[in-house]
Amino acid sequence: MMSESYIFETKITSEIVIKFLDNYVQKIDKLTVVVIDNAPIHTSKAFQKKIASVATEKIGNLLVTHLFTPT
Repeated sequence: MMSESYIFETKITSEIVIKFLDNYVQKIDKLTVVVIDNAPIHTSKAFQKKIASVATEKIGNLLVTHLFTPT
């Protein structure tokens, strides 16, 4: 898979990250690791629902892990 860059000139929201994830997972063809921290966009209910469904759909190619961030 070719590396891609994204430039946003607006506030990044959960909705934007979910759209990115939808696009990105269509291109996954080998093991991919997604690291999630405690950023509000990663802890929103909408994002948590999406990442759970994506991990289920791409089982074997997608590993989702949480980066420990002290609060």
